[in-house]
Amino acid sequence: MWSMFSRDQVLEITPRNQEQIKNLLKLEAEEHLQLDFWKLPTTAEETAHLRVPSVNVQAVKVFLESQGIDYSVMIEDVQALLDKENEDMLFNQRRERNGIFNYGAYHTLEEISQKMDNIVAEYPDVVSKVTIGYSFENRPMDVLKVHRCKGLIDSIAVYTSSLNRVKYERGPERAPRGRREARCRSEGASAVSVSTFVLQFSTGGNKPAIWLDAGIHAREWVTQATALWTANKIASGYGTDKFITSLLDNMDIFLLPVTNPDGYVFSQTKNRMWRKTRSKITGSRCVGVDANRNWDAGFGGPGASDNPCSDSYHGPSANSEVEVKSIVNFIKRHGNIKAFITIHSYSQLLMYPYGYTCAQSASFDELNEVAQRAAQSIASLYGTQYNVGPICSVIYQASGGSIDWAYDYGIKYSFAFELRDTGRYGFLLPASLILPTASETWLGLKTILKHWILFFVALIGPSICGREKFFGDQVFRINIRNGDEMSKLSQLVNSNNFQLNFWQTPTTFGRPVDVLVPSVNLLPVKSFLKSQGLEYAVTIENLQALLDNEDKEMQHNEGQERSSNNFNYGAYHSLEAIYQEMDNIAREFPDLASKVEIGHSFEKRPMYVLKFSTGEGGRRPAVWLNAGIHSREWISQATAIWTARKIVSDYGKEPVITSILKKVDIFLLPVANPDGYVYTQTENRLWRKTRSINPGSSCVGVDANRNWNASFAGEGASSNPCSEVYHGPRVNSEVEVKSVVDFIQNHGNFKCFIDIHSYSQLLMYPYGYTVKKAPDAEELDDVARRAAMALASLSGTEYHVGPTCTTVYPASGSSMDWAYDNGIKYAFSFELRDTGHYGFLLPADQILPTAEETWLGLKAIMEHVQNNLY
Repeated sequence: MWSMFSRDQVLEITPRNQEQIKNLLKLEAEEHLQLDFWKLPTTAEETAHLRVPSVNVQAVKVFLESQGIDYSVMIEDVQALLDKENEDMLFNQRRERNGIFNYGAYHTLEEISQKMDNIVAEYPDVVSKVTIGYSFENRPMDVLKVHRCKGLIDSIAVYTSSLNRVKYERGPERAPRGRREARCRSEGASAVSVSTFVLQFSTGGNKPAIWLDAGIHAREWVTQATALWTANKIASGYGTDKFITSLLDNMDIFLLPVTNPDGYVFSQTKNRMWRKTRSKITGSRCVGVDANRNWDAGFGGPGASDNPCSDSYHGPSANSEVEVKSIVNFIKRHGNIKAFITIHSYSQLLMYPYGYTCAQSASFDELNEVAQRAAQSIASLYGTQYNVGPICSVIYQASGGSIDWAYDYGIKYSFAFELRDTGRYGFLLPASLILPTASETWLGLKTILKHWILFFVALIGPSICGREKFFGDQVFRINIRNGDEMSKLSQLVNSNNFQLNFWQTPTTFGRPVDVLVPSVNLLPVKSFLKSQGLEYAVTIENLQALLDNEDKEMQHNEGQERSSNNFNYGAYHSLEAIYQEMDNIAREFPDLASKVEIGHSFEKRPMYVLKFSTGEGGRRPAVWLNAGIHSREWISQATAIWTARKIVSDYGKEPVITSILKKVDIFLLPVANPDGYVYTQTENRLWRKTRSINPGSSCVGVDANRNWNASFAGEGASSNPCSEVYHGPRVNSEVEVKSVVDFIQNHGNFKCFIDIHSYSQLLMYPYGYTVKKAPDAEELDDVARRAAMALASLSGTEYHVGPTCTTVYPASGSSMDWAYDNGIKYAFSFELRDTGHYGFLLPADQILPTAEETWLGLKAIMEHVQNNLY
């Protein structure tokens, strides 16, 4: 192999103060000495490790002694360790000729590639390949995708990078063949061609994923060996190991054992101590870039060098290294990577962001807790102690690192392992320590992965595992102060590039805009807002966390209700549970309440109304209460079913509702959009529209509150079927709308129409489709203000009052405007709690306070109607 490190020594140096650290760094800068700091001097009393070429050993020792810097010889002869390492590899290669792969040995990239072929051979019906890029020296980066068509495993995928199997110093050879679809290709290979692997382990579905990589620094051989051992552990454990089975049932794992293939080959053929890539540097005789200083995270900052000859050279630009760029592109294309773990050596550290700054990350507490538990798990096997903390404080400031990029990109759970040891062998860890290192590292990895299962998957439950996830998504509140800022924001509103979901659209100055931003677009959206001088704040830091908590509470409540047989009005419920409670109310109060079916939804679900009446025969004056026309506004459906129970419970006991029902009937539709409501609970919690099919479009549904015959297709409604405010192909095209229209018109004596929405704490009246004042605007305004005062009397909740068009925005085709234009004078629309802290995801513990205060507002309106029948 090599004989270039004969009698080189590694010194363990202990600086006592900052002055000695400065002197050591000056020593490093003396290029003629060819020093190699394996572990940099950063903190007083913390040891540094320095490899010194034999010709300079004496001079360096003299310098250290002259400066009073303590040192000892950690490795007496580097070449002796290398010779032993090489001898062990050759012995292992002879032993492996019997076909048994030894995970307790170091391997060439060719052998790692062959082992992946063996995995293909073990699963010949499940493997396919996809090229994801090429290294600088044109080694193809191929993906082996493994999936089971039938049985327990839906899919386990193994992505491999570069699959030409050759020996060093020779041209490309055809690799051993697996099944036809999995055979290697040699086209486009360079004269020296070897293998790098990205392994995807998946049981199918569009699940969140974890990224694991190793070997970004070529000389850290125990990382590549640990990664390959981990690959086998995962592949062999599915279906037999409970944890691995549960893990892969809930998430995918991508594993890249050799991130820097060119460097790894060079470390095995030319220079065992090589760290960087092998790219050419224009204008320099020095080769390669530190691939872990090349990411777009504080690029070019402290801890990275602009000297191409430095081991920490950051490269000419962020992502200049194709190996880095390939990973960045892959992760961005995937779009659902939620954890990023990179494996290095040595020092026995478990770190998290940041490295490029010493400021704490927003997720410091959680990441520290997870890392501390992982370190405890590692220590539980052999007692190996890991230090834990942010990169900047645990080792040194280091800009352009992979986990900082991942974290800033929105991948919250980003960690870096530095494996064994603490310096006795450094980068030359004996092969006898591979299996202990890999085994204990797996326990640390398991702990991090369990964090996902315990806090993001187990809480969701098997019944809704297929729901769309919003991992890392955030809600921004943007404040618009003038017309210029409104114009700037409109660029964002009209862009289709960011997949934004505006919860509150930009309308008037001073009214905040709430927008849901997918995790993959957080950085570009923040950059846009900052560049335009637009003020914003993050109102929901982690959308999925709110959804997970909501799901957990619903499941807990369902269990309690099954055991107690009591309906909990302080919880959110399924459509079936709401319909069952309507049955219960009608059965318990047959003289007051009855359930009426008024039609069916697009997907043939019944639409049920509760009628509350004390009169016999005839069509008495009536009030219509409508909720849930926008399916994601769960507080509206919950408030409606609570209101139904309140009416029957208070009748005969509370004078106001008793008096109202003596003269007026009440019709209550708790779920005006049943298909959409079911969809929010099974597929996408933030679904707003109906579920009707739109011919000629892949987009589904219509905004049922833009589909009424009230200036249909006017301002505030869209003709785009993919829009959240799509008005539909024609007036009343939605059967849910048509059913209500027909019922009200057939009845013929409705005097009041109230539509309940969320959120924003508003009480509005016509019009939405025009700024023109309604003929009854003064009376409606007076009634609405008295209702808002009644509502506020309970908990102090403040509601804004006014016509829809001027209070929020122009909105054509709404139910309230249709009702008013069809002679129902007392037409109102509530937007319930809150004003944006939770938005559509109001916690269940606010259902009862919201329902109770809303009831006071409703009573004030219905009492006025009762006293002013026309």
